[in-house]
Amino acid sequence: MKKLILALILISGLQTQGQSPLYYGMYTSKYGDMNFFEEYGPEYPNKNIIYGDYGTKGTTVGFLLGNENIGKFYNGTKDGQFRLNMSTLGSLPSFIGTWGYTSNNANTADKNYWWDGNAKSKGMPSCIVNAVWSGKWNTNHGFIILEQVGNKVTGKYDNVGTIDATYNPTTRILKGTFVNNGKNGFFEYSFEGNSFKGKWGWTNAFTGGQWNGTKAYKTNKEIFEIDFIKQSLGEWTFNSILTGEKIAAKIKIEDRGTVCEPKFVAIISMPTQVFLDFSVENTFTTKEYNLTLQRNKDTSLPNYFFAEISSPITLLDKGKPSTTTNTYLSLIPLFDSNNKIINLGVTLNTRTKNLKTNNETSSVPHINVFLKTMSNIKVLDYSQINNQLLKQLQLPINK
Repeated sequence: MKKLILALILISGLQTQGQSPLYYGMYTSKYGDMNFFEEYGPEYPNKNIIYGDYGTKGTTVGFLLGNENIGKFYNGTKDGQFRLNMSTLGSLPSFIGTWGYTSNNANTADKNYWWDGNAKSKGMPSCIVNAVWSGKWNTNHGFIILEQVGNKVTGKYDNVGTIDATYNPTTRILKGTFVNNGKNGFFEYSFEGNSFKGKWGWTNAFTGGQWNGTKAYKTNKEIFEIDFIKQSLGEWTFNSILTGEKIAAKIKIEDRGTVCEPKFVAIISMPTQVFLDFSVENTFTTKEYNLTLQRNKDTSLPNYFFAEISSPITLLDKGKPSTTTNTYLSLIPLFDSNNKIINLGVTLNTRTKNLKTNNETSSVPHINVFLKTMSNIKVLDYSQINNQLLKQLQLPINK
């Protein structure tokens, strides 16, 4: 019997350290929508952490003790505590438990402090926007495991100390102090979604060097995309021609989706004959095109939107397909050194692929500059814009 009990304990320990998430997913609850994600490992203070967004502005973070989720929440205005019994008995996880502002009110008979919820989908979150610091981060100075309640962030610094900091979601800066083997230091991290760039020092002059990291589990929404999209949306008015001819009078970029599932469209107003010829369209005053966001690994080049505006044209050679040509409208936001949008490069371009060699060539006969409608933004140097756009459009696109 003793051997059996020992074996069960060992098996239980192995399951805890290597366990797969059980309760992760999107939940609807008595007090609002929320999501949960779990991480496990012997390096975690409680062998695990469970965290996520709560509503539109809140956070939750806690740990699992058996099937109990014990932790803290922030609802956008106040923080509190909870103790939730998690269940996987149904087709999707659920929970029932208690909450309070000064305690978790465990076992209370007061229904005002009961909290129940049901998962509406199960899966790893990839769009956490509030509880962005919670979880494990691997850095160039060891790992950190953080817990975020509102904008307050605390946690474990590897096996040598602790972290205590405050996050400013407007500037996206996490700033605070750390303890390393009893010695106090200072740090500042710049949040970039599932990574950060930072600096540290033994004084708040931060002379110790770089402190950079990446999230062990990529649960956050990439913040650069949010910034990029926010500045690109709106109405743009034709300003000038760099190459070729005028494309249209106005272009409006809209996002009709959500932060996590964007859906971009370009509304073309008063197109010229050049646009109509490229898109093989009859005359129209206004037309919408679905946009795709192109992300570049080369950070010296901007991300951009594109839309395929006509059906591909395939040429035959001896009865067999030899080349395919696609026609695109490309919208390339250009930014200054402070990442503020300056103008919009608008192009009509083609890409021709040799189906035998898979080589692809690009042609950009028409390049225009558009400015935000009712804006006093100045235009960048035309030659600089032209060179950026041409270099950008030579790269492969994600289709």
